[in-house]
Amino acid sequence: MLRSTKGASKARRDQINAEIRALRDLLPLPDGDRPRLSYLHVMALACIYTRKGACLRPGPTRGAPMELLGGPELADLVASLPGFLLAVTREGKLVGVTDNVAQHLGHSMVDLVAQGDSIYDLLDPADHPLVRHQLTQAGPPQAERLFRCRFTTSRASRRPSAGRKLVLLRGRFQAPPGPPGTSPGLFVAFCAPLDPPPWPCPDCLLLPAFQSRHARDLALLDVSDSVLIHLGYGRGELLGRSWYRLLHPEDLGHVARQHLRLAGAGPEARGELVTRLQRKDGLG
Repeated sequence: MLRSTKGASKARRDQINAEIRALRDLLPLPDGDRPRLSYLHVMALACIYTRKGACLRPGPTRGAPMELLGGPELADLVASLPGFLLAVTREGKLVGVTDNVAQHLGHSMVDLVAQGDSIYDLLDPADHPLVRHQLTQAGPPQAERLFRCRFTTSRASRRPSAGRKLVLLRGRFQAPPGPPGTSPGLFVAFCAPLDPPPWPCPDCLLLPAFQSRHARDLALLDVSDSVLIHLGYGRGELLGRSWYRLLHPEDLGHVARQHLRLAGAGPEARGELVTRLQRKDGLG
């Protein structure tokens, strides 16, 4: 049996290291990020960009420009958004995230990869079942999904919420370009960080929120005056009205299930849900 010599082992390591450095130089990253990449970072990023290439194979051209915005204009548009864009597979594997994620979570793309290449590596473990359900539940492919979860934030970022940040995800599964069935569908979502809710004050009209009190059947018993700003209804128009009449039709089942669960629980039971409400003018 032949044994590897010390020189041969070193030669193999040197060759592997040279290949990883060459791979690092091919990554589409700013020059300032490359020197701080460990070999594990390089391999993880290579997997993400390979996955992105497999999921986003170019489809046939239609004789029209596929990109209306150039690189700089698109980067400026993304940076101005009140959130970031995220694309993952059904298994939760990261395919892409916009660079402005650093503005909201304190992480750069390289920092995210340091934690793992799955969305679950970036979330509070308590929210894993919720996100897994959203990514795997059956339903129409184009149905919009709306849910909240907590992302880890950079502890180096000087924010009061350093550690965990509550984020609202709104997205749907998209069929990637190319022939049908050649690439897995992607869940593409806009992720909007939710700031801590304001402290309620009874005489404040211009609040970025409103409060309501309901009977057991969800009929409105009381609602703050600030509802006029958000839904266009005066307080008197809503008193006695069923909450269900204000809901988006696609959210009726979701709210009804939560309602039944709370109705069957004790008086101290609590619950959280995300739903869409309809404005009086029909614009939202």
